[in-house]
Amino acid sequence: NVPEPQDDFQKGLQTLKTKINDWKPNVLVASSRGGKYAAELIGTAVWRGPTVLISAMSTSSCIIPNLPVVLAHGKNDGTNPIDRVREDIDLGTKSLVQLIEFEDDHHLGILQSDSSLLPKLIRNALDLEKNKISEPPPTSATKQGSKPSASRMRNALFAQITAKK
Repeated sequence: NVPEPQDDFQKGLQTLKTKINDWKPNVLVASSRGGKYAAELIGTAVWRGPTVLISAMSTSSCIIPNLPVVLAHGKNDGTNPIDRVREDIDLGTKSLVQLIEFEDDHHLGILQSDSSLLPKLIRNALDLEKNKISEPPPTSATKQGSKPSASRMRNALFAQITAKK
């Protein structure tokens, strides 16, 4: 694992914040190091919607109460051990967190060999949103987390976070 320069991380994070604000995606998808980006977006309340984490780092910072999260993880992941991820799921709201384990390693090649799996993971995250506890109406400072329109749901934009640009 090569450490990522902090300024590259900050630049990437700013790009993601801008894209989320512009596109208003319905689901955030993060893989591997992208979990660090997701954790920062969630931790700063930039993102509060359905999230899919694929062999992601920083899962403990991504799983917070009342946030729908689907985790796809390989049982043989040597980079992010599955035991740690299993412990992390207890940090969230039980009805909003789903861990799907695969007989695979960190790269989760199964998602490439079976093209139906990623859309299923995304659908699962969207379905978990239905279990979300109602929150008070957003104030002007929190409008970023408002519910997407039906047309946006039909034309969902998926912000996939990866460590590479």
